Amino acid sequence: WLNELKLAIINNNITPWLQPIYDNRTDKIVKFEALMRLIDSNNNIITPYNFLDFAKPTKLYEKISSIMIMKTMNHFAKNHDHFNINISWEDIKVKSTINNIKNLLDQYEDLGPRMTIELVESESIENYERFEKFITSMKDYGVKIALDDFGSGYSNFVYLDKIKVDTIKIDGSLIHDM
Repeated sequence: WLNELKLAIINNNITPWLQPIYDNRTDKIVKFEALMRLIDSNNNIITPYNFLDFAKPTKLYEKISSIMIMKTMNHFAKNHDHFNINISWEDIKVKSTINNIKNLLDQYEDLGPRMTIELVESESIENYERFEKFITSMKDYGVKIALDDFGSGYSNFVYLDKIKVDTIKIDGSLIHDM
């Protein structure tokens, strides 16, 4: 997978896969969620489930995540659609990634109010002050904050009170048997 990741970076084959989100009442698309996909050397479309765990311990994760964020933001800067993008604590720790996000939000003033950052709850947050500072800076641009897959990782209700999210996306495992 590391070789496939390196090839995908070189060949510009890390790409946003835009999943429409519908309003159940109107059956109209109200926004899109940008999901990372890798186009492998055989032109297969690969989900992160297959490669993300291999990328995370390496610098490749930082690179593919940055590519994904920038491609998504650039795509939506060219239209008027609303969109969600997943960002993890690992992304927030990378100063260049955050600076790139802020630069695009400065460049495209209408982008922030159409953007929702879904905070991926896959790892424990090491620095709440830095985390809260990121959220505050994004909200200053009009960006909405969602907590993705609440209940799947390290979340608790105290955490919710601290980070002041706009939306909570409950993990399917919590409601599967309801």
